[in-house]
Amino acid sequence: MGRSLEFLLAAVLIVLGALFLALNLTGITVTIESWWPLLIVVPGLAFFVPVFLPTGRQAHKALSALAIPGCVTTTVGLTALYSSLTDRWEAWTYLWTLPVGAIGLGLITASLLGDWSPGVTRAGRRLLGLSLLAFVILCVIFEVLIFGGMARLYWPVILVLIGMLQLVWVLRPRRRSLPAHRGKGRV
Repeated sequence: MGRSLEFLLAAVLIVLGALFLALNLTGITVTIESWWPLLIVVPGLAFFVPVFLPTGRQAHKALSALAIPGCVTTTVGLTALYSSLTDRWEAWTYLWTLPVGAIGLGLITASLLGDWSPGVTRAGRRLLGLSLLAFVILCVIFEVLIFGGMARLYWPVILVLIGMLQLVWVLRPRRRSLPAHRGKGRV
């Protein structure tokens, strides 16, 4: 067994041990009804195993692409696990942005592990950044304004503000258009 694979196995054992210890200390019971998303997370993590196997340089460069579906599948599984454990399935109104961002994270990871072009890393950063921005904006909209019970207060205020902006737009002084130059000379 190669050194990278031994390291990966050790990391998995440490994470599993910490997880089971936390479950025992908190009293959370593990049932298939609430922990089924682990059936998505584990295959997602399995995508990373070939990436860390000792191979030649060219094969390693190609295998690093498996980090992309690995990131996406793992993120889908973790977001489903969050929803399953908290019973907050309505959170998917904004959680959907995280798997999109995972594509960017996968591009960054594959690019760094496989020594790909810096353009791939930049594209991954942009996608990840836009996804996280969308996550924050949608999270605020849905959690504060819609789900949070504040909609009774905020939506009327927002409508009044939009109406005021429209009124200012309509009543703004309009520029007079300048007469066109009728001469034949230079302007």
